[in-house]
Amino acid sequence: MKRKATKWLLFVLISVTTSDVIWGQEALVEVKQDSLISKALMLKIEANREQFANEFYMIQLYYGTYDQATEIMEEVQELDPELEVKMSFETPNYKVQVGPFKKYLDALEQLNILKKTFREAFLLEPKTGL
Repeated sequence: MKRKATKWLLFVLISVTTSDVIWGQEALVEVKQDSLISKALMLKIEANREQFANEFYMIQLYYGTYDQATEIMEEVQELDPELEVKMSFETPNYKVQVGPFKKYLDALEQLNILKKTFREAFLLEPKTGL
């Protein structure tokens, strides 16, 4: 009798504690955001871009057409898949850059390796210098 009562009590306890999970309601959350928040977010993104340019070294490999920039990106990925390669657009051309490098010596070492394949490669130093 005691076993039956214990099993019944255990069953009721489990049912009650999991009923919210089983019978829970779905919620719809609507977020209303002030347009000033969007503007503040855009200002923060721009500030982060400026900070990035002021603190890290980059290696520029190419500046020109999209097709050639794509080929160079693929070539760099084949050469060293661990390198972070970025393509950006600056009217009217595309740039292919490798980096970021926090330390000057790391950037210089990578530049010397890349110059064997990309003779036009050069180091972009932070604006403020480290």
